[in-house]
Amino acid sequence: MDITNRGLATKFKILHAIDRPIDKLPVTELCDRAQLSRHTFYSYFSSKYDVAYWYLEYSEDLFLSDFTTLDEWTQGIKEQIEFLYQEKQVLPHAFSENPHDIEILPRFDSSIARLLERIASTGVEIDDRTRRCASFYISSNRDMIITWCLDGMALSPDLFAQTCCDCIPQQLAGILDIH
Repeated sequence: MDITNRGLATKFKILHAIDRPIDKLPVTELCDRAQLSRHTFYSYFSSKYDVAYWYLEYSEDLFLSDFTTLDEWTQGIKEQIEFLYQEKQVLPHAFSENPHDIEILPRFDSSIARLLERIASTGVEIDDRTRRCASFYISSNRDMIITWCLDGMALSPDLFAQTCCDCIPQQLAGILDIH
């Protein structure tokens, strides 16, 4: 991920150029709206579908990369959802209306790895059950976020964040609650 100010600004310019469902927005038009060349677009994203997933990962990096307790994790989730909500005009269009038509599971791998790293940093040994719970949570959480976005973020950020927190598997909550 390009974290320079210029790279970040370019990625945001592309995100903000999404003005209708991404499935109906050709990359050429997206580039025209962002006032960028196709070459520049493809130097940051491999496809137009990557833009929304980049933003999700960016929000995870900002709000979910440094927790060691359940309280810190749930607070990070709440802050992440508020951050995503700030892009209410764009995100409902940024995800494919048929997200399962594109390869989305590999897009979860880095999020699962980051969650397992955070848990391991508390001194907990990562076993198969913890891996399955982390994979389940990230997959279901991403699915909920995508659905929330596609539904126009109709549910308030507070209520949606609480729903995301309520869905944390007991196995993961228990690990972080005792640390």
